[in-house]
Amino acid sequence: MNYKKADRNLIIMIGSGVAAFLLIVIAILYFNYTNGMSYKLGKVGYKKADANVIIDKLSSAQLKIVLANDYIKELGSILKDDYYIKANLERYISYANDSEDTSAGEVVALVNTDNDKGFYENIEQTDTAEGKLMIVNKHYGLTSNYVPDDLVTVAATYAYEGISLSQEAYTAVISLFKAAKSAGYTLIIDTGYRSYQRQQDAYDRWLSREDEESADAYVAHAGHSEHQTGLAFNLQVLPNDYDEFATTAAYTWLVNNAHKYGFILRYPEGKEAITGFKYESSHFRYVGVDVATEIKDLNITFDEYYAFNLK
Repeated sequence: MNYKKADRNLIIMIGSGVAAFLLIVIAILYFNYTNGMSYKLGKVGYKKADANVIIDKLSSAQLKIVLANDYIKELGSILKDDYYIKANLERYISYANDSEDTSAGEVVALVNTDNDKGFYENIEQTDTAEGKLMIVNKHYGLTSNYVPDDLVTVAATYAYEGISLSQEAYTAVISLFKAAKSAGYTLIIDTGYRSYQRQQDAYDRWLSREDEESADAYVAHAGHSEHQTGLAFNLQVLPNDYDEFATTAAYTWLVNNAHKYGFILRYPEGKEAITGFKYESSHFRYVGVDVATEIKDLNITFDEYYAFNLK
């Protein structure tokens, strides 16, 4: 009789039995854990479907946070949102508690873009090393002495006299305007780079005519204007009949084609709560073709893109 072979077979049998036993124990423990947690979440108010999502998505530490708070109707949907960021869980819960009629997608978008905080509060300095992807808004600002190091004067073919842009944005503008011309539209830039002080002057002029709420909705504080980056500009279509830019055929063409040249409509309609500014149909921003295309395809703002991909 081959004892070595018999011993080896015995060891294999014992090992298989131990492994099977451990799997059974683990399954029982997991079953007890999930059922116990489902029960606890049910006591808070969560139905089984949402409880399953919560258990699947969250760590034990995060589950304790959920159990320590009141029932959040949208929590399951928040956790399944494409732009959910796990580090923001407590902020999602807090914002959802204070804004019961806000949808899950809106909660995620507003918290990710720091709009659960007050505008112009807890301001961070913009990382200018990010170049064309630097963020400038009501939460991120530029210093008073920041000037793009590649500013160039835009030729009269493309802009009114004395307007400047960063070189990279200007190169892309030429391609954009040539394509627009081929489509039958003559565009011209009426506002490009604007220094910190010029932005302060623009804000002060608006404030002298309107109240602070109106001024803040339309004009950025100094240091918080994209114009200071040299990457943003405002457009007109020629001949200028002084119609609202959004009503022109040129605007429709830009909305459908600007991303192909690296530009986005920076302050779109319906996104005011995220951008912090009123819809501005003539304001475009250079971010590069790949990012501009993704932003258009996903129908998000640069603020949302930045929060999820670059922050």
